[in-house]
Amino acid sequence: DPFLSISYRFAIAALILLAFCLFTGALKTTKLNRASYGFIALQGLLVFCCNYYLSYLGVSMLTTGLVAVCFST
Repeated sequence: DPFLSISYRFAIAALILLAFCLFTGALKTTKLNRASYGFIALQGLLVFCCNYYLSYLGVSMLTTGLVAVCFST
C-alpha cells in the first residue's frame, strides 16, 4: 500500500525534525500558540502528504520509462 509507506516516511521525518528542534531549542524561541501549531500541522499534511500520495498514485498508473522521462525534464 503506497499510503502506508508514505506515512512511515513522513512520520520518521517528523520525529527527526522534532528531535532537532528540541536539541537546538527552536521550540522555545517561537511565539506561536496552540492553534497556530495545529494550522501548521494541517498545512503540512495537506501540502506535502496529500500531494505526495496523489503523485505516487499517478506514477503507479504509468510505465517506468515515461515516469523517468517526466521526472528528468
